[in-house]
Amino acid sequence: MRVPYDLFNTNYFRMKKLNVFMLTSLLILALPLFAQNQKAFTAHDFPNAVSRLDACVENSLKEKGIIPSESCSDETFIRRLSLDITGRMPTANDARKFIQTKDPEKRGKLIDSLLQSDGFVEFQVLKWGDLLRCKSEFPSNLWPNAVQAYTRWMKESIRDDKSYDQFVRELLISSGSNFRSAGVNFYRAFQDRTPKNIAESFALIFLGMRPDTKYGDNKTPGDLSPFFSQLKYKKSEEWKEELVYNDRDVLPLVNSVSMPGGSKVALKSQTDFRIALVDWLTDKQNPYFAKVMANRVWFWLMGRGIVNEPDDFKESNPPSNPELLSFLEQEFKDHNYDVRYLFRLILNSRTYQRSSIVNESNHADEGLFSHYRIHRLTAEQLIDAICDITDVYEIYSSRVPEPFTFLPKDTRAVQLEDGTISTPVLEMFGRPSRDISYESDRNNNLTMKQVLFLLNSAQITDKINKSKKLKLLTDQSGSREKLISEVYLLVLNRFPLQSETATILTYFSNNKKDKYQNTSDLVWALINTKEFLFNH
Repeated sequence: MRVPYDLFNTNYFRMKKLNVFMLTSLLILALPLFAQNQKAFTAHDFPNAVSRLDACVENSLKEKGIIPSESCSDETFIRRLSLDITGRMPTANDARKFIQTKDPEKRGKLIDSLLQSDGFVEFQVLKWGDLLRCKSEFPSNLWPNAVQAYTRWMKESIRDDKSYDQFVRELLISSGSNFRSAGVNFYRAFQDRTPKNIAESFALIFLGMRPDTKYGDNKTPGDLSPFFSQLKYKKSEEWKEELVYNDRDVLPLVNSVSMPGGSKVALKSQTDFRIALVDWLTDKQNPYFAKVMANRVWFWLMGRGIVNEPDDFKESNPPSNPELLSFLEQEFKDHNYDVRYLFRLILNSRTYQRSSIVNESNHADEGLFSHYRIHRLTAEQLIDAICDITDVYEIYSSRVPEPFTFLPKDTRAVQLEDGTISTPVLEMFGRPSRDISYESDRNNNLTMKQVLFLLNSAQITDKINKSKKLKLLTDQSGSREKLISEVYLLVLNRFPLQSETATILTYFSNNKKDKYQNTSDLVWALINTKEFLFNH
């Protein structure tokens, strides 16, 4: 591969271009190299399922003649789990401890620990902030005070393990001030606040149905608009405060509404129509509510929904494994919509813990979950990982001029609650606009612009060169072998292979330069590997 001269023509590379390219080209393929160190695939009898979840997956695979991948390594597992649960990579010390621990129950214990962590709460607030359009700026117009109230309610609900049905009920039946009654901001995060538009957003988030989706009875989400016809808005004397209230004097336009699935819900005068809607929605006989959320959690953890996209439920887009989706739906209902239980169930499965390394029979599988699906780190995960490695933080700013937003200097991207607070890097790597509630609004595709930014950006190299953490690591490591091992734990959360260590030692020996610069070169090279850029 020919590398343009300008790609390395920065002050950072005070070295021979050939030597830099040698190190990068050898390490840029670290993921396949690492794969060779894991247990090689050999033919074997189809494994007996140890849980109903795994049985659902493995029965489907068996019907197709597909043999699933082996279990992933401990090194892969701790990194994958931490990214999926907290949005952050594990520390080098946490990775080392987990890898070296011999406890056969350590994976389950780690799952339980991370599900109870602040990181889980923060990452869930981020995901729900995307869905609920949590941002100050147009078209949401929530204003910073409202965003703070909105996210505080989300955070408390998730931290306190509020059941999903209660979470949704509080959100949808809320009334009052946007600064004091957090849930009303659901009804304010629209440029078009018509009942039809609100109903379409409701159907997308909680029923997984897009505006153009046709139900079995030929109805569309717009037909749910009567439930929101009583909503009204008015200003208060407080600056930027808005009151959302439900006017029960508004008479129903229809006597009943035909619901997805064929049932009808009556609308009664002098009642809050939204209550009837939520009662129907959260009833355990509802054919969509639990199923859509179970599929969404599966999508968050597996990188692909059983129904994919997770907000596109329709007859022409059936689930890839109906038995699996039905099982998850029923488990969610049986455990009273306990979201953490749903996470724990999936995370402890063999299916989630499979390697991303494919074999001859499953390399073409996309939707049957015979192997873990490799996907690029999200914008927040990527920039937080680089900041954690270097201990050099990003400076975030809000486009809303007042009130001025102050953030602690060590704020991480995963902690940003307002979609208006951002940086160009986050937007470059596909952070969603929060103008719509589609999961696909977040773009995790890897582009050439992103690759060139990581390779040649002064912003990245400055973080590495200015890192006091990396300089201290260099001083405290002692031998070069120890330094290489510590850098690998820090960046990739694993120990290096012997071949990798040998390659890097050769590079260090051929480049008689400042020891800190050698460390910087190695960190830069590893950050540009596929193994770092992708969750695998």
